[in-house]
Amino acid sequence: MKEMHEQYQENGFVIVRHLLSASELQALREQTEDAILHRTGPIVFEQESGAACAAVPDHYRDEQGRVFRRLSRVIDRGGAFEQVVRGPLADAAARLLPRPLFVCLNRHNMLMLKAPYNPAPVPWHQDAAVWDEGTFEHLSAIVALDDFLPDNGCLEVVPGSHRQGPVGLGWEENTARIQESCRRATAEQAVRMDLKAGDAVLFHGLLLHGSPGNASAHTRRSLTAAFFPGDLRQVSTRRGESAPQVRELP
Repeated sequence: MKEMHEQYQENGFVIVRHLLSASELQALREQTEDAILHRTGPIVFEQESGAACAAVPDHYRDEQGRVFRRLSRVIDRGGAFEQVVRGPLADAAARLLPRPLFVCLNRHNMLMLKAPYNPAPVPWHQDAAVWDEGTFEHLSAIVALDDFLPDNGCLEVVPGSHRQGPVGLGWEENTARIQESCRRATAEQAVRMDLKAGDAVLFHGLLLHGSPGNASAHTRRSLTAAFFPGDLRQVSTRRGESAPQVRELP
């Protein structure tokens, strides 16, 4: 555990191999596909679903042709989503953050869908940048439902970037400044998170990360959750939303 904590402090992330059992992974996949098949909301769609997304299969579109980006508020959907977050993901987070441990409900509570041939990237950003002031001890956790590969929108991070603190003054400004600051850094410093299905990566809320579009014929799905330590301060968000809505974990 000491080595894991030191790696997290130094690099801003740790990879946990084989976090999920085969049965847990299968249950996650089945619940995800059921939500897609029945269009179970809330669902967030890509801003652009036109010509650039022409090759995305209809399975990942709604009746209006909009391309799915993510399933939101998955914890409250119960089933495998809640079980994985409250079980193996929370257990891993507790190795890096002090208890009591809280899980965030109104942000970073989602199932990301990188549909086949969807070119939309996830721009470079810091997850904790949405909060006005602490807590920057926000820890994000992503578990792979499919292998993360170079051609399917693999997650990329800039190791150690969490130590530079928050970038930008608000979400829009933050995004623009991050893109500029990462333009040169990505070529030399960014590393791919080559996860296998069932692996997870846990990273600091200020770690710069993003992902390119999916150029492959296969879906790349991942479950995301966010955790806070017991000293969480209730703060507003930069987007004018309410303070972090959290639930204490046993």
